[in-house]
Amino acid sequence: MATKKPVKKSTKKTPTKKKATKRTVKSKQYTGSSLVPPAIPRHEGSPTSETELRALFEPHDTNEQPKEKITPVKTSRKKKRLWKYVALLLVFFVGGSYLWLKSRLNQSIVPEEGSAIVKGVTANITISRDDYGVPHIKAENLEDLAFGAGFAMASDRNFQLEFLRRMALGELSEVLGKDALGLDIFMRSLGFRALTERNYQTLSPKLRGVLDAYAKGINAQREAFPKREIEFMLLGLTPAKWKPQDSLALYQLFSFLLATNLTEELGFLKFAARFGAEKAAYLFPVYPDENLPFSEATHLKNIDWTKIVAIDGTKSASNADFNPPFDWKMLLPEPALPASNNWAVSPKRTQSGKTLLANDTHLQLTVPAMWYMMNLECPEYRAAGVALPGTPIVALGTNGTIAWGATMVMADNQDIFLEQMREQDGKKQYLYKGKWLDAKIEEQKIKIKGGAEHTFKRITTRHGVLVNEALLYTFPDKYLSINFKSEYGLAFSTTVGSKETTLQGIFDMASARTMKQARTALDKVTGIYLNIVYADAKNIAHVATGKYPVRKGVTGQLPRIGWTGEDDWDGYFLPSENPSSINPKEGYIATANNRIWGPDADTDLWISASWYSPDRADRAKELLSQKKYLTQEDMERFQADTVSISAKETKEYLLKSVFSAKLNSAIQQLPEKDRERAKEALQFFEKFDGNLSKSSAAAAVYENFASSVALLTFADEMDGHTSALWTNFQAINKRSYSAVHDHILGREESPFWDNIATNEKETKASILAAALAKSIVLSEDSMGKNRANWAWGKIHQYHWKHPFSLKASFLKGYLNRGPVDAGGDMHTLNQAGNLWGDAHDVWLIPAMRFIVDFSREDGAELIIHMGLSGNPSSQHYADMIPLFTEVKYSPLPLKSKSVLKQYSRHFVLIKE
Repeated sequence: MATKKPVKKSTKKTPTKKKATKRTVKSKQYTGSSLVPPAIPRHEGSPTSETELRALFEPHDTNEQPKEKITPVKTSRKKKRLWKYVALLLVFFVGGSYLWLKSRLNQSIVPEEGSAIVKGVTANITISRDDYGVPHIKAENLEDLAFGAGFAMASDRNFQLEFLRRMALGELSEVLGKDALGLDIFMRSLGFRALTERNYQTLSPKLRGVLDAYAKGINAQREAFPKREIEFMLLGLTPAKWKPQDSLALYQLFSFLLATNLTEELGFLKFAARFGAEKAAYLFPVYPDENLPFSEATHLKNIDWTKIVAIDGTKSASNADFNPPFDWKMLLPEPALPASNNWAVSPKRTQSGKTLLANDTHLQLTVPAMWYMMNLECPEYRAAGVALPGTPIVALGTNGTIAWGATMVMADNQDIFLEQMREQDGKKQYLYKGKWLDAKIEEQKIKIKGGAEHTFKRITTRHGVLVNEALLYTFPDKYLSINFKSEYGLAFSTTVGSKETTLQGIFDMASARTMKQARTALDKVTGIYLNIVYADAKNIAHVATGKYPVRKGVTGQLPRIGWTGEDDWDGYFLPSENPSSINPKEGYIATANNRIWGPDADTDLWISASWYSPDRADRAKELLSQKKYLTQEDMERFQADTVSISAKETKEYLLKSVFSAKLNSAIQQLPEKDRERAKEALQFFEKFDGNLSKSSAAAAVYENFASSVALLTFADEMDGHTSALWTNFQAINKRSYSAVHDHILGREESPFWDNIATNEKETKASILAAALAKSIVLSEDSMGKNRANWAWGKIHQYHWKHPFSLKASFLKGYLNRGPVDAGGDMHTLNQAGNLWGDAHDVWLIPAMRFIVDFSREDGAELIIHMGLSGNPSSQHYADMIPLFTEVKYSPLPLKSKSVLKQYSRHFVLIKE
């Protein structure tokens, strides 16, 4: 059991230094009434018990009957004096509660300076931190280094670790109740627990030792500092003991969250059941120069669509007993189609004659961030960069010789196989090549908060586990709640399985000293699908990681037929067959989730139909080719760029294409007020340069126009913009090359242009004319009548909203940050994703920005979007927001001299 050792005074003679055990936290915006709980009578028992504190946050009953009105009477002086005393006591009580609560929450902060005696290490470990709390961890061997990484990460992300672990293993219901049941069923169906047990046994002894030591570090921190953060207190939750297998479970979880096509396949079934397969194909475009998937839809021509019935996830809604004090759903990372940019520049194109590498990974705006920064050093391992919570090694970063960054390949590494099912002699059977085979059935028991249990059957065919039951429940992200009931079995087949070598490959990147060694390491990354751009001082290269199935007959864009056997996978492609390049003649490499392997490629390898639009990649290449010689400052400027090629194309389409004559004719048919508004919108487009800067009025009109197109084109068929079908539609449009984008720039023949709510037959021109008029109305409603006050940043903002603040509004000042005006959108290098047809608030952001200049002695710089700590009482909870919003950076040194200078606060883990 870890025990705290009395903290020694700093040897530095600085008058402001204090003992670490009494370290004060810088006061940000946490003072005032933001932490004052509602005044309620004090319960019996310990005045510092967590049970009592939780009572302070319980929501009040809003259904109380109004009290009878009482006529006021005159009060004597004695009574007035009594009430003054009562009021004074109340003030003292509220003030005392506030001070106690603030003190208690500050106790959950782990000091940055001092020491603790711990078991399970072979020598002392030093965790040094810089001004942003980023840890540099130094140890004498690899296992002690992993122990220190676990201790540091638990100090900063304790609650996040516990929730991600529970999500991966399907154990949320026992904390959150029945509202989490659907997600637990889905995760249990995927079987991460059994899979990670198998993968753990196949790891090398060295890697098992790393995970074992990392787990011990997390548990040691929790023992040494038992005072928990506010989330634990409100939930009454004690974190479970961390196991080494839990880290592997999180790797499986992150791999699943990076699968891009699952939502589309399930969504297609629901939309095809509603519109028919051919019309539904209009909602699933592939790329600007590729056909709609009509042939894929025809492959499903014999499906009986009446066997697929849309529902709205009503099972969880029937649970009236569960009323959490906050919306827990936003606590969890969502499969939100993450994106990213990366590029590398060869020496012949740089001013210094040494390579440059840049990467910014796009993830959902979460509290806390999904990346964790750390700098690791021991004789066997040296790397700095970002790690995934719950994992002990650098995922993306640099070792001083090699640097690497990643974007999403958008790989389709899974398929939904439709199975014909029946019950026979008490057995569940499925049809395969004319024979009825017994499905494998396992009973799973899920504990539910309050003592109940839910039992469900995990049913597996040769094509994978059935996900039917999970689709009957709501999901954390409403946009992914694609609920329907299917008489067909929906078998989930994935390439991610046992004997995974992904962790080994990522681990080996730290020891790579040549480009060949780096490629060998990356070929082991079979379970996470990434465009890795990597470089040393003289070379640049790209490789797509992952294991891709050999598909027969059709692609994997839409669901496949299970009972004939004709659509079965036929093995896997070798890593050497994946897309790759080294030192291309252009002198640079750039990827941005764009199509990297087209239909004309000389191979049977099929990667995806779920690409983002080409605009970010094209913009990166445009900027990279503008100058003969590039610098690190150019890389920073490119990451801040808010020019949208899609916006430019839309302007040209509306004003200068053949279609513009049809549009002008349709505008003339509008009522007078709308006609004037549409013309005004076009005037904004005439002056628009495609730069979605936060100060641009034209950018605001453009975004309101695009949202209006989405609503006017599709909402009528989706039962309106408040329906479950509409949110499902938005789910499949979260990537930038969407049905909305596809329809704006083409697709005049689409059946969706007609508004089914009117007697007239609308055309694309009439819909776009109405959308232009609507864009002015929306702009006036949101920014006022004065055009001089219009700006994109006024309606497009970053909000860091902690989920606990949604129902406990008095916690907003403590938990939330923002708003901050934003430029850009889904189509710009400086990603600030907003959903067309919805509010313009930013939901997708560069969750980290990373640049390496190999010409500098310590040329790496890195930030994440919020702060390193997930503890709202910590000074590092949100201190990187100014760097993030202003596109600035913090150094990431590896040289000893620079490390000693930057990481100046030291906490020592002392061997017992």
